[in-house]
Amino acid sequence: MSANLYKPHLTILPEDSANAEIANGFLLGLPTNTRQIEVLRVAGGWEYVIRRFESDQVQKMRHYLERRVVLLLDFDNHIHERMQRINQIIPADLANRTYVFGSASTPEKLKVDCGRKFENVGLKLANECELDFSELWLHKDLAHNQIERARLRLDLSSTLFSSADTN
Repeated sequence: MSANLYKPHLTILPEDSANAEIANGFLLGLPTNTRQIEVLRVAGGWEYVIRRFESDQVQKMRHYLERRVVLLLDFDNHIHERMQRINQIIPADLANRTYVFGSASTPEKLKVDCGRKFENVGLKLANECELDFSELWLHKDLAHNQIERARLRLDLSSTLFSSADTN
């Protein structure tokens, strides 16, 4: 990552390769220089996302006050239970800079429902996010992400959707 760590930057921690492909597609859909955004290697399961967040990201977020982290996972039809567990893990002082996104079931089901490759799902989500428009974001597997989407958009709009190179 060649981000300026003292400016707003985003780190995405994906659960699996499907989520990583969606994240990479999202980056392709952004009009900005994506050097301020990094997609980390896949964690290998939603619980590993939590473990890596605790072991790798918490300290970095406290050191780099402009760091934001997205935990990107599958909820496997357990949204409420997983969000409760994740919210217990996120330290209160980092909650406003930590975002949790994911499909209600799995990205594979979302891919089939949409008839799109994972990367193209991410690309469409980025385009809709930039335009503050919801079509795919309202899909039954993604609709629960609306609050996180609004928070992230408000927090990082200039970083994600500015075509000017601010690095």
